[in-house]
Amino acid sequence: MRKYFFAGLILLSIVLSSCNTKPPAPAEPTAVELNSFQVIPPKVTEKDYLEFDDSKLNIGIYLDQPDDIRSMEVKPDIVGWFEDWQSKAAKLKIELFGSEHISIPMMTWMPKDVPLEEIVNGERDEYIKGYLRRLAIACPENDILIRFAHEMEFRPSYETTWYSWQEPKDPDLYKKTWIHVVELGRQYNTNIKWVWSPNRSDEYSSAYYPGDEYVDYVGLTLNLPETNTSDHNTFRDFYVNEGTKEHLEKYNKKVIISEVAYSGGNEENKLAYLKSVFEYAQSDPNIAAVLFFNDNISENQLYRITDNEKYMQLIFEEIRKLRNE
Repeated sequence: MRKYFFAGLILLSIVLSSCNTKPPAPAEPTAVELNSFQVIPPKVTEKDYLEFDDSKLNIGIYLDQPDDIRSMEVKPDIVGWFEDWQSKAAKLKIELFGSEHISIPMMTWMPKDVPLEEIVNGERDEYIKGYLRRLAIACPENDILIRFAHEMEFRPSYETTWYSWQEPKDPDLYKKTWIHVVELGRQYNTNIKWVWSPNRSDEYSSAYYPGDEYVDYVGLTLNLPETNTSDHNTFRDFYVNEGTKEHLEKYNKKVIISEVAYSGGNEENKLAYLKSVFEYAQSDPNIAAVLFFNDNISENQLYRITDNEKYMQLIFEEIRKLRNE
């Protein structure tokens, strides 16, 4: 039992140092069984409740390490990261939830290499429920955005799938999977907002839409590779002219641009494009949030921005303007 006691203390210290909560009525802490861990919820004092305000434009960025945000001179409204089902649940980036940097978390939750039939049949319920309990205990009152099984659609032009949950022949299986996960999520954590986010919005992605009842926000991936930058000089060009905007708005949901990035090699052009993201997003009341993707995928998809001071200063300046600072 000693190892579980010390494991509980370690996890407790992380939660105490990072989580921003609005407490329930005072009560004595009790032990809660989470898989193989004993977690004792801390006694907390009154703090600000982190609520996702979709009446304004929220700016986010993908960050893998908590230390990355601690060093930022301007904290984004949202911090995004990717979490796959093959990683250990203890890897949860609880640090990204807390009062230290006052950012809403958006987790892209990826059921990597997990057969969707197993999820629908309940064979993965213990994992899902355990993960959701950890989120609820870490931050019981904070809003959390979860982008589950993103970019799920398959088009005739695609040569192959790039995610295991893409179902070219069975969109209904995907929808049943989504509904099952969301129903579990609403049992264990009512503060989760579910983001349905295809790669593009069109008749192919519509086949995978699980229904208004199970979706809080709709999103898109709009990362512009270098091979395509000459066709889209601004974010508006990319969002509107590929036909995604008009179709996406048919769902009558607020929009979260789940990933936006530009991979042109010219620094001046990239700065102009990043600025165009802010210019357009502010003019479109349907957009509740924009998250800047921040990673290099291939030679013509160099999307990382945190290692360039000019890019980050532009983003900081635009966030300050939105906040009237």
